[in-house]
Amino acid sequence: MTMNTAQGWLRFDPTAGSVQSKPWWLILQCDRDWYRLYEPWMQKYMPGEWKKVIDKDRLMPDRQTVDRKPRLALIQRFNPPAWGPHISVIRGEPIPRAFRKDWAKLQGRRVRFRYDPDMQRNRKHFWLLVDCPELLDIRESLGLSRKPRVRLHLTIAVVPGT
Repeated sequence: MTMNTAQGWLRFDPTAGSVQSKPWWLILQCDRDWYRLYEPWMQKYMPGEWKKVIDKDRLMPDRQTVDRKPRLALIQRFNPPAWGPHISVIRGEPIPRAFRKDWAKLQGRRVRFRYDPDMQRNRKHFWLLVDCPELLDIRESLGLSRKPRVRLHLTIAVVPGT
């Protein structure tokens, strides 16, 4: 497995336009360009539905009229995650009381991680496998197991409605 290196920034109890703050969540927020980088791959391999569509903004050769003839198009649905590309470090796991004073002390801290560039997917998500001992150290420093319930991964895109 080839591993590359990237970075992100710690966000405690993150919010997004469509997602309210969730208690006891910690993510490593990564650059939004991850989505653009992998979008061609997702378009190539994401199953979709063939539908007849009309391109309302497709101009005819005379540049005066719009072509309203339906064409067959593959409709694929995937979006960037609400928090943007990210690694979920703590997923709503309550922090033991003795460690709560340390919650959010590392807000905004830059963390480097290693990732496998081969995209993984299921019916709901597209992601990259991640290796980052520093994120596991942070979990442990907050009184949680070094082994999260779901393996560390960089979420690139989600399939809506699943």
